Amino acid sequence: MKFHLIYPSWNKLEGQTHFNLPPHGPVVMAATIPENVEIIFTDEMLIN
Repeated sequence: MKFHLIYPSWNKLEGQTHFNLPPHGPVVMAATIPENVEIIFTDEMLIN
């Protein structure tokens, strides 16, 4: 079985601080998925 996690891109709000940290939520969710499931992770913030 495969599971595709997508961290979507979004427009920053005016005056919002820019962070260069990896997304935490999808990583935590991936940790709960059984080992026999193939996880594909797409970070759309890196694509744009």
